[in-house]
Amino acid sequence: IGVAYDRQGVLVNDHLQTNVPNIYASGDVISKPIARLTPTATFESHYIARVLLGDPAPITYPVVPTVAFTLPRVAQVGVTPDEAAQRDDLQVIEIPYGQVMRFQTLNDTHAAIKIVLNQKQQLVGAALIGDFAPEVINALVPVINKRYTSDDLKGQIFAFPTHTGIVLPMIANYLA
Repeated sequence: IGVAYDRQGVLVNDHLQTNVPNIYASGDVISKPIARLTPTATFESHYIARVLLGDPAPITYPVVPTVAFTLPRVAQVGVTPDEAAQRDDLQVIEIPYGQVMRFQTLNDTHAAIKIVLNQKQQLVGAALIGDFAPEVINALVPVINKRYTSDDLKGQIFAFPTHTGIVLPMIANYLA
């Protein structure tokens, strides 16, 4: 039917529409730089439904967390520490929270996070290693997407002792 594609997948515009006007694409079939994950496909499918109902706005992706369920777990969201190291406008800070909070992290001494801050001291990325990295990375998604400040995080009460309840207040100390 003539839908355009390249080696990475189906070509779409900023409304996930193919070159054939009434055909849209989402998920793993799209040629895109965004991670090909189930939550990403769901996000795109919901977006297409809004377009079909009349929403004219182009798609805007939030940061997408990724997790490798290895032992120990590793997770990443936003700008990676390696990408940040190549730029002068970003700062990488390592927080070895597993060593600092040994009791609270259930002796997960290798647990650590590298955070990436922009020039405004906003969180723009993070990479974690540790048993609870998947849960912590999920907690960082709104911090990045909503540009939480130090006051935003310090104004919250988190469950204790949990990894998120340890890491978020630590990160708050580095935010504007």
